[in-house]
Amino acid sequence: MRNQTGAVIAAVVAFVAMRAFTRRLYGKRTLLRQKSSAPRLPPQVPPFQDADQQQLYDTIVDTRIKVIGKDALFDERGALRGPWNPEVASPLLGRHLERLATAVRTENSLEANVYEVAILAVGVAWHAQFEWYAHERLARKAGVADEALPLIKANAHPRHLEGILTVEELAAYTFSRELALTTRVSDETYASTKAVLGGDRAMADLSLTIACYHGVSVLLNSFEVALPEGVEKPFPEE
Repeated sequence: MRNQTGAVIAAVVAFVAMRAFTRRLYGKRTLLRQKSSAPRLPPQVPPFQDADQQQLYDTIVDTRIKVIGKDALFDERGALRGPWNPEVASPLLGRHLERLATAVRTENSLEANVYEVAILAVGVAWHAQFEWYAHERLARKAGVADEALPLIKANAHPRHLEGILTVEELAAYTFSRELALTTRVSDETYASTKAVLGGDRAMADLSLTIACYHGVSVLLNSFEVALPEGVEKPFPEE
């Protein structure tokens, strides 16, 4: 217990230091968030005159509601939450991102607990509120240890998660976090991740998973996608 408490404290200190570094490097404006309660993108509510929008909306509902739940999928007006409202706004492009995200879940060679940890690291890098909200629950469902989640959210160094995450989860977290922080992956990290996860397909699937959810985070942050009413934001906003 004492070691875990120390790890949490170290992770929080690292998180504060990272935010201070980001301020110095990019300026305070990059940490500012939308203050208006008005949505940037109008809710895409059926019935649609555009057949492509209706088809994508129906597909998302059919494939997602059992995974994410009604409250997370729909807002109070019947529009889709998360990245799905922007996808429906541009259905010919949005359907391809949705297909990739579905394939990440259904055709991935990685186990769900492994790819969910990689997705959470992406959400932390972007401070993507909805991404963390949705995937924290999915990570728990997949078997990721509860005590790992506050450390991941605090952008903890991988050494603080040793013995908490499985070896495979830790490898995915280390890879995803390093790529987000540096826009590169070192030879050492690549080789060690490949050795743990098991080969070229696993590395391609990990990278495609991470790429998909960086794209999702762009949608979430570009349109300031809101959380369900009453849900506390995972990351502080200024």
